[in-house]
Amino acid sequence: MIRKNLRVLASFLLLLSITAAALPIHAQKVGWASGQVAADYSKGLQAIEEKTEARRKELGIPGMSLVIVKDDKIIFIKGLGYKDFEHNQAVTPETQFA
Repeated sequence: MIRKNLRVLASFLLLLSITAAALPIHAQKVGWASGQVAADYSKGLQAIEEKTEARRKELGIPGMSLVIVKDDKIIFIKGLGYKDFEHNQAVTPETQFA
């Protein structure tokens, strides 16, 4: 019974990781919102970026990507932190994570 539950859990996690790996491809196909939409939310987007960056540092996360989607359009995308500390390489929106 326990082995069966572990197999189901492992299968679910594998499916979840495959789905997560496909997300960046979907996000690229969605498209960008107009500059006006992004401008309308500029103060809010800046606040979200600042809070996310502060929390990333607080939790010790080396790097991450932040994407905000509204009405099937990307209105904000940015890399935060570093993907490689030794070589001082920053995270970009195109950075792929393991």
